[in-house]
Amino acid sequence: MLIVFSLTAGGVSVASLFMAGYLPGILMGLAVMIVCGIIAKRRGYPLSERATFAQACKAFLDALPSLLLVFIVMGGILGGIFTATEASAIAVVYTFILSVLIYREVKWRDLPKLILESVVTTSIVLLLIGFSVGMSWAMTNADIPYMISDALMGISDNPLVI
Repeated sequence: MLIVFSLTAGGVSVASLFMAGYLPGILMGLAVMIVCGIIAKRRGYPLSERATFAQACKAFLDALPSLLLVFIVMGGILGGIFTATEASAIAVVYTFILSVLIYREVKWRDLPKLILESVVTTSIVLLLIGFSVGMSWAMTNADIPYMISDALMGISDNPLVI
């Protein structure tokens, strides 16, 4: 989403947008955890058995290759090693290696079906972006943004009201 915003906003740095999203993302995650905890307490959901330290360490080590993806992508973008577009390609290759070769969750015979599903989803997204760019151009040529701002300024001159 930030990459699309960067394109429509006239080339705002994607790395800066990602940096700006850290704190809101962490706060949103904490808020969701708090709400889930409150709802679980009110509804009386049963508690599961707590994991031992050894089980927690094993689970962390099992998840570590997947968790490294965030650091590879963000470190590469923020370090200037690759662009956001290149980072997405690197993420796809890394995820492919993890799912097929490391975790063995995806079988080789399933790949054609998965690739076809990905092509369909990507086509839908690209079609939507293409239509939105065309609609944006048409609206700009028809001076619709000016008419909207003119109508809003007719309500009040105070920017806080608008």
